[in-house]
Amino acid sequence: MTPATPLQTRARRSKFSNQTLLITVGAEKVPFHVHVGLLEETSFFDVHGRLPGLERTPITSPERDQTLSPAPNYIPVKREEGTRDDYGTGKQAVDQPVDTAPLPTYHLEGSVYTAAAFGIVVDALYNIAPPAPDSRAECRTVLRSYVLALTYHIVPLQDAIVDCFRQHHQQFNVVFEDLTWLINRIGDGEEIHSIPMVRYLIDQCAWEIYSQGYNSFVQHNVFFERFLSFGDHPVRRALFEAIAQVSRTPIDPAAGLNRYTVNACIVREPAAVHMPEVIELDD
Repeated sequence: MTPATPLQTRARRSKFSNQTLLITVGAEKVPFHVHVGLLEETSFFDVHGRLPGLERTPITSPERDQTLSPAPNYIPVKREEGTRDDYGTGKQAVDQPVDTAPLPTYHLEGSVYTAAAFGIVVDALYNIAPPAPDSRAECRTVLRSYVLALTYHIVPLQDAIVDCFRQHHQQFNVVFEDLTWLINRIGDGEEIHSIPMVRYLIDQCAWEIYSQGYNSFVQHNVFFERFLSFGDHPVRRALFEAIAQVSRTPIDPAAGLNRYTVNACIVREPAAVHMPEVIELDD
């Protein structure tokens, strides 16, 4: 008698034996083949729509693991002008059943839709964690991936990216423009301060101002004084509150206890469940 297949094994086969969807990204239309079952565990189809010929894949699996292996919330998208979701008919994927009609192709283009950033998202769907960035270009790429993780409600990736930046800031100073770049794409309400990456970057800036001094912080963040003088963003208040808090409890956010997971921020800030829209802007 053939032994029964364990539920976990059947679940894994269910996810990876169905068709893959061809997604092209950016002006160069870099191709990605992603299993439909994995995309259905995110908000991808809520954001980009479900095209004709793409039927909902029945998934009988339990919830997938909420952790990502090391590499070898909530926000609908507001389209920026010039952002496109173009659809065509893609070629049949390599691991697609021969007797199955080809699935439609999704094309994603916009300031956050770079091949490198979207590749981090795809890796996360297959439980591959992003590496900590080592350069300014890599930091911006990972931040783009964070916006996509917010857009598609991929909580494990959101947590992993925050931890990547915490690792990065154990070796490098925080860059204030990372915070302004992110908030300019999420919104300007006070509710965004409970988004884990925003909260972390505010606290890290506050820590470095407190621990290294204002003059040192301004020296490697030349935009900061202009932001203080001419900006009216609510994040200024949040930053001063964070400076006051760190003076009472001087703990480096990058090295101390990780208080910046999605679940931790929801517990601390109940308003975090009411998330604003993501706004895409050109760099």
